[in-house]
Amino acid sequence: LSLFDAVNAIESAVFAASLQTSGALNKVTGKVEQMIEAAELREGMNVLEPSAGWGHIAEMIRDAGVDPEVVELSGDRRELLEAKGFNVVGSDFLETSGQYDRILMNPPFSDRRDAQHVQHAYSLLRPDGRLVAIMGEGVFFGQDKKAEAFRNWLEEVGGTSEKLEEGSFLDPSLPVNTGVNARMVVIDKPAGQAAPVDTENTGPGSQANDGRITTADKAIYGMASEGK
Repeated sequence: LSLFDAVNAIESAVFAASLQTSGALNKVTGKVEQMIEAAELREGMNVLEPSAGWGHIAEMIRDAGVDPEVVELSGDRRELLEAKGFNVVGSDFLETSGQYDRILMNPPFSDRRDAQHVQHAYSLLRPDGRLVAIMGEGVFFGQDKKAEAFRNWLEEVGGTSEKLEEGSFLDPSLPVNTGVNARMVVIDKPAGQAAPVDTENTGPGSQANDGRITTADKAIYGMASEGK
């Protein structure tokens, strides 16, 4: 049995075993090229693709000339990713550490997990790093505390969002289809900016370069600690 046949067999078994209930979109046909273009990948960069699923986005990153590290919660899908030759560096993305030049991601949308995943991804960016994410539309107009805190945080870090065409994911070639509207978010981490580490003695006027978090970050972390 060739490696190609083995990968196809694993992928077929994974597809038959699961119809994807996590809310993540593991193959975004026609939009991944847009993500890769926005990421401005270059040879030698350290790139991460969390919640990698079947590896479709990771494969296109590889085709662009950079071999990404990947994270995936499902054991079956981790096996598939390893069979495809990817370096699987973790299972739970929220427990993943490291520093990356680029992070391209399509996190799960439900329960504002996309916001939580994007915020964690930002903490893993190196200075001058860039994050490109597909997020659900809900977090951009929701009135709940998580959505409001995320929008405040996104504004503070200078992130941008672009609404994607409705029905972008209604493609019969996809393993899973959804009518959820989405946006592409791009965030750059300024040169010299460290990841937020200090949750005490912060307030308006705190500077990113001194290791403190912003007011919006503090609110987000406080919500997380309260289980909201």
